[in-house]
Amino acid sequence: MKRQGFTLVELVIVVVLLAILAAVALPRYLNLGDDAERSRFYATMAALESAVDLSHLCWQLRAGEGAVADLDCGGFDEVDFNESGYPVGVLEGGLVSINNDHDCLLVFDGIVDTDMKLWSPNDGRAPGVSRDEAQIQSDYVGNGRCRFTLLSDSNEQFEYHSNTGQVLAQ
Repeated sequence: MKRQGFTLVELVIVVVLLAILAAVALPRYLNLGDDAERSRFYATMAALESAVDLSHLCWQLRAGEGAVADLDCGGFDEVDFNESGYPVGVLEGGLVSINNDHDCLLVFDGIVDTDMKLWSPNDGRAPGVSRDEAQIQSDYVGNGRCRFTLLSDSNEQFEYHSNTGQVLAQ
C-alpha cells in the first residue's frame, strides 16, 4: 500500500516560502494606516482650498471690495474677510486679519467640515481638543500665513496664505 502525502522536506520548503512572502508583504500592509492618514490630510488640504475659493466667490458676490466682518455665505459660520476678499476667521468683533494661532484655528474650523481635529501648541483657546486627540497641528507663521502639520508625520505640511488665498503643500 502506497501512502500519499508530503515529505518533511517539502513541508519545510513550503513553510520557508510562506515566511519569506510574509516578511516581504507585511511591512507594506502595516504602512497602509499611515498612507490612509496622509491621504485624509491631503483631502483636508483640498477641502480647505475649495472652501477658500467658495468663500472668495461669496465675498465677490455679496461684498465686492474691502474687509468685511461676519459675512453670511450660507452653509458655514459667518466669516470675516480681509481686504483681498479671503477668509480670515469667524470671531465677532475681532480684527479682520490673521495674526495669531487662534485666528488660524478659527478660519479653518469656520470654513472646513472635516473629522480631523486641529490643535495648536500656542493657543489655549482651542475648543477642547488636546494634542492626543488631534491629527493636525495649526501654527501662525507670520504675514497672514497659517501652517498645518500632520502630527503623525511632521514632514507633511500645507500652508494657507490669507493675503493671496493660496493653499500650498510644503
